[in-house]
Amino acid sequence: MAIIGALGAAAAGGGRYVNGKPTITYNTSPGVFNIVGADATANYSSFSSVNTGTLAFGAANSTATLSSANSTATILNRSVKGVVSSPSTLAERKSFSYTYVSAPPPATGTCFNYSSPGGTRYGGSWMAFYGSPYTYLNPAPSYTQAPSEWYKIT
Repeated sequence: MAIIGALGAAAAGGGRYVNGKPTITYNTSPGVFNIVGADATANYSSFSSVNTGTLAFGAANSTATLSSANSTATILNRSVKGVVSSPSTLAERKSFSYTYVSAPPPATGTCFNYSSPGGTRYGGSWMAFYGSPYTYLNPAPSYTQAPSEWYKIT
């Protein structure tokens, strides 16, 4: 009778096991995210999606790889013990973009002719430089900078 009572209580309380939301961290390899404490029995691939490119899972669901440089993956799971899919975690990657700033052209002008006390005449032109061209990394607000791309996990 105790077993039937326990089953009845589980059914009355909803009786469904919901998987926990995947905990994700960034891996140092471009496009690779670690799934911390991944459930090896969970079916991440059937329930997860990516907006661009492909999404692949590593051995024992320990990593998720986004193939496209500018993509967002929705990662969730359902294990054999779970009836309801877990809440989702978003893993995003964005490629670096740069802005090239060219230096203005040198300014030039003519010097006024003048004579020195010894009778030598001086004249000619002058030129002024305003620095060198440079390139800077464009920021990506709310993203974190990795060695070769931006990423965000929510």
